Amino acid sequence: MTKTVSTDGKTVILYDELVTGKEPVSGDWFFPEFWKSTGDIESTPGGRGSAWFVCSSVGRFVLRHYLRGGLPGKIIRDRYFWTGEESSRPFREWSMLETLVNAGLPVPRPVAARIERFGFPSYRGQIIVERLAGKPLSSLLNEDIDFLKWQEIGKVIAQLHRQNIWHADLNAHNILVHDSGVSLIDFDRAKKMSVRGRWCNKNIRRLRRSLTKLLGKTPEETRHVVGWQALVDAHAKVLRD
Repeated sequence: MTKTVSTDGKTVILYDELVTGKEPVSGDWFFPEFWKSTGDIESTPGGRGSAWFVCSSVGRFVLRHYLRGGLPGKIIRDRYFWTGEESSRPFREWSMLETLVNAGLPVPRPVAARIERFGFPSYRGQIIVERLAGKPLSSLLNEDIDFLKWQEIGKVIAQLHRQNIWHADLNAHNILVHDSGVSLIDFDRAKKMSVRGRWCNKNIRRLRRSLTKLLGKTPEETRHVVGWQALVDAHAKVLRD
């Protein structure tokens, strides 16, 4: 990991030189306009317009700008209260992803992160992570998803929970399904919990609500009833073992 600080002390950038190679990461990397000028913007994955797919000579990345949601986001779109580098959202997510990658979990490797401070005690930030293969679970719900894939989803979530990690937004958009398995993405605001407890089942219920919203019915009432039960059973089994 390499850290660079701007000469005025207002901007800090972290980057993984094992991913980026010898090429230093500049502030330009964190703005879609730069990648558009080089022709490397591939697409925008949706959401609140805060993420972009980048396909460059260095690699395939996801660039994300941290934005507030809900009512606060209508007032203060991308500023956060400054309490230090390590507690900033980009650096916290970097640290979480680095921990999970080192633990062998199928999550994106962090590539670079940036925070920019302002005169008032606030900051805004961006993160660049590895773009993983696969399609979001949400895009596959009109198909017959393999029973084993549902099991694998349950196992991967349980592996995360065995590390005592709470995913802040475990929904069907943040689970990628691909030929060789399943991956989890978007670890903004994820937390390391002191002990395993009810929060594990709350994560599962959060995913169930996401599926209900997308399907118009609960998973138990749709074509995925068997798959959903396989997920729940696999999750419970891994936590028991």
